[in-house]
Amino acid sequence: MTMQSIQKDHKIISLFKLVRLNKPTGVVVLWWPTAWALWLVTQGNQANLWALFLLGSFLMRSAGCIWNDISDADIDPHVERTASRPIAAGQVSITEALVLFFVLLSFAACIAWQLPKKAFQLCFIAVGLTILYPLTKRFFKAPQLFLGFAFAMSVPIAFATQHQLFTTECLWLYLAAVLWPLVYDTIYALSDKKDDIFLNIHSLPLSLGQYTNLFVDGCQCLFVIALIIVGVQTDANKYFFLFLSLYALAATIQQIKLRSTTKYQKLFCAYQWLGGIIMLGFIFGIPS
Repeated sequence: MTMQSIQKDHKIISLFKLVRLNKPTGVVVLWWPTAWALWLVTQGNQANLWALFLLGSFLMRSAGCIWNDISDADIDPHVERTASRPIAAGQVSITEALVLFFVLLSFAACIAWQLPKKAFQLCFIAVGLTILYPLTKRFFKAPQLFLGFAFAMSVPIAFATQHQLFTTECLWLYLAAVLWPLVYDTIYALSDKKDDIFLNIHSLPLSLGQYTNLFVDGCQCLFVIALIIVGVQTDANKYFFLFLSLYALAATIQQIKLRSTTKYQKLFCAYQWLGGIIMLGFIFGIPS
C-alpha cells in the first residue's frame, strides 16, 4: 500500500467521523419524532415517503454535524471531548468540510423538492434553524431549546405532506418533539460544563445550575403529558398507553441515575432505545 493510498484512506475515515457515522446515536434520536409523525399521517403506508424522510434525516443530521464543527472550529480544540474531531485535529480543512456540507445540502434539497409545496417550504425553515443553532451557544442562554425547535421541524413537515399541518395532533406532537431534545441534550451538555465555563459559552446546565435536574424532570413530565394528549386525540388503544408507561418508568430510572452519576454520555445514548419504546406504542396503539 502506497503512502498516497494510506493518506486517502485516512481522509475517508476522517470524513466519516466528520458526519458522525461512527456515532449513530444522534441520527437515531433525530429520527424517532419523525417516525412518530409519519406513523400518524401514514399509518405505516407510503413507503416512498418513509424512505425520503429517512434519507433526508440522515443527510440533514450529517450536514448539521459538519456545520457544527465548522462553527466551533475555534472552540473544539480546547475541549477534551471534541479535540479529536476531524476539523479540530486538522485532519479535514474548513474548505473540504464546506464542500461536503454543500454537497449534502444539495442532496437533501433534491429530496425536499419531491415533497408537496407546503412541506418543501417548511424545509427552508428547518435548514435555517440548523445553520443558526451552533451559533446560539455564543449568545443565547438556552441553546438546547433552539436545538429542540430545529430537530422538531420534521414533525410539521411530515404533517404537511398530508395537508394536516394545523391539526391539534400536529401541534401537540411538535411540542413533544421540542421537549425530547431538551431532555437528552441538556443531559448531554452536563459533560461539558467545565469547558463551557472556561470558553465562556452558554448551555442550559450553566444557566440553570442546581436546578438542572429539576428542569429535566419537568421536561420529561411535559413530554409524556403531550404524548398522552396525542394518544387521546387519535383514539389510541391501551397498547399506546402501555408503551408510554414503560417509557415513563425507564425515564424515571434515568432521572434517578442522573443524580448519582457523571456518565452523562451513557445516559444520553439510552434515548436511542427509549424513543423506540414510544415508536412501538404508535405502531401497536394507533394501528392502521
